[in-house]
Amino acid sequence: MTTNNLHIVLIEPSSIVYEGLCAILGYSDNQFKIARFESIGEIPNYLIRKNVDILIINPGLIRNNLKTYNSIRSSLPQAKFIGIVYSFFDQQLLSEFDEIISIYDIPEFIIGLMQRTASQ
Repeated sequence: MTTNNLHIVLIEPSSIVYEGLCAILGYSDNQFKIARFESIGEIPNYLIRKNVDILIINPGLIRNNLKTYNSIRSSLPQAKFIGIVYSFFDQQLLSEFDEIISIYDIPEFIIGLMQRTASQ
């Protein structure tokens, strides 16, 4: 993974969250290709054809879909999984992710996290 051209998949039903994250990532010197899906069930066919570096997922979408989530994780061992949190989630559910971002995090933190996560 290189931080200059990251392929990110965002699984999030909120257009506001999606547009906000795209705007924040636009402040970076890096190039990000971002694909958006509204549910976790939509992405397995997409992932077969694409090389994905980071998946950013609303934890509420995996709560009742852990089997699908774990299948996706095992099919993408090189990818990093980041939860995007804007409400309370059980710590056990959040432990399923490599990293967590909050909607209250500042843009510099989010950009830095993407860069650090990609270089691991």
